[in-house]
Amino acid sequence: MSHCTKAQCVVSVSALISNFSVIHTLSAGRAIGLVIKGDAYGHGACGVARIFDADARVDYFLTAGLAEALELRHAGIHKPIMAMAYCDGDIAQALASAIEPSVATDYELDCVYYAAKNLQKVVPIHIKVDTGIARRGVAWQELGEFFSRAVAREYISVKSIFTHCADSSPEDPSYMYQQQVRYEEALIEARARGFTGMAHMASSGSLTLIPQYDMVRVGTMLYGSWKNEMQKNRVRARIPSAELIPALTLRAPSILQSER
Repeated sequence: MSHCTKAQCVVSVSALISNFSVIHTLSAGRAIGLVIKGDAYGHGACGVARIFDADARVDYFLTAGLAEALELRHAGIHKPIMAMAYCDGDIAQALASAIEPSVATDYELDCVYYAAKNLQKVVPIHIKVDTGIARRGVAWQELGEFFSRAVAREYISVKSIFTHCADSSPEDPSYMYQQQVRYEEALIEARARGFTGMAHMASSGSLTLIPQYDMVRVGTMLYGSWKNEMQKNRVRARIPSAELIPALTLRAPSILQSER
């Protein structure tokens, strides 16, 4: 006879709330975006979003693509949602559901523009700048011209310009600082052309290393994970009592089988 046991992944609400208190202190009054991509790193995106949807200290939920964002809307989540990367869903449906896409190419800009025009509504977008991660984004040297092309569209409003760090908690942060310099140069060009929106660069690992600008984007810290000991030490230099509690535990019943 075979015996089947059921393992359970248990997510602690109290751990998430405790971890968020550390994030909130580090944010120093700036806007906070909670990253819940990849089903909230396996913790259940809809469940995590429901915990913080009514929390006034949280300004955004951040997903990777439109499909994840639409799932949150269908689950009744009300807060602003930004899709940081992929246009992998129905853009018209996403815009109608008040999901804010990021764009990094003229093709994506066109897709958003025509969908917004059909809806007859001005939609906010976020422009992703590549400052050296070489993954996705407008080259920082070309941001000014790209921004001008975006705001020339009747139904588009640029709400933020953001970038990602290649390594969010390095032993040697020199490349991160080089990315910051590139980002600043890109922002100068955009602001000279009329940009007045949000800037954001800092993530979980880089909160204590680089300026936080207008918003911080935090994922792994929320779920109770330090990037490394250096990150932990840097956070505790600011908040000596800071502790992150792993929010997910795996439980399975023990089975004792007697020998025959």
